[in-house]
This record gives sequence, C-alpha cells and structure tokens, in this order.
Amino acid sequence: MNVGVVGYYQAKVTGDTGLHPQPLNRVAALGPEIDQAFPKQKFWVSLRYEYEFLSESRAQGHTVSLVITKRF
Repeated sequence: MNVGVVGYYQAKVTGDTGLHPQPLNRVAALGPEIDQAFPKQKFWVSLRYEYEFLSESRAQGHTVSLVITKRF
C-alpha cells in the first residue's frame, strides 16, 4: 500500500481565435492519493482526491478519481 500527495498545474498559454475567444486561464490542485497493489492477482486500485485552487478565469472544484487496473 502506498499513500502520498498528488497534484497538478494547468495553464492555457495561447489565446483562442474565432468569434468567441476565451481568456487565458490557469488552475492548480493538490490532495492525497492511496493505492493498493495485489501482485498475485495482477490487480491495482488507486483512489485520489484533489482540491483545485489558484483558479483564474475558469471554474474551481474538487476531483475524485478511482482507478482500477487488471492485467491479463
């Protein structure tokens, strides 16, 4: 079992063209992640929560991800 901290930073670095250009935006997120491996069954489970902050010109929220991996 692993427990750690995960996060991301996303930024739009070029402007749009067209009739309805959108402003440049950015967001950062940070949160915990826990994962468990079952090597004999070739199976992995990961649960992640990220809180978005530093949001500019876009929505701010929460992300929850559950990843289940099975190797055949």
